[in-house]
Amino acid sequence: MQNKPTAANALTAEQRQQLEADYTFRRVVELELDPVRGNFDAAHLKEVNRRIFQDLPGAGFDDVTPGEFRKPVADGLDWMKQRGYRPWTARFMSRIRAWTMPPRPDSTRRLKRPSPTSCAA
Repeated sequence: MQNKPTAANALTAEQRQQLEADYTFRRVVELELDPVRGNFDAAHLKEVNRRIFQDLPGAGFDDVTPGEFRKPVADGLDWMKQRGYRPWTARFMSRIRAWTMPPRPDSTRRLKRPSPTSCAA
C-alpha cells in the first residue's frame, strides 16, 4: 500500500475501514495459497489471525495486536466491538418489504404453468 498514512487514527472511520480491507485482503489471498497447517486449536487460530492482520500495526493501527488474544475485561463487564452501521437505503428496504409480503394468488394466476410431464423429466 503505497500511500501509507502516518496514523490510521487520523482517518475517518470509513477511510480506516478501507485501509484495513486493503491490507488484509492481500493476506487472506496469501492464506488461501499457503494455509496454516496443523490442528484447528487456539494456536492455529492465533497464527491465522497473525498472518491476516500483521501489517496493521505498522500502518498506524496501534490497537491491533496480531496473533494475540484480547486482554480480559474486568469481572462483570462484557467486551463489545463498536461498529458503525449505515442506515438501510430506501431501495434495500423496498426489496425487504417485497420479500416479506404475504403471497398474492391473484397476481400469479397469469403465470404459465409447466405441464406435469415436463416436471417429471
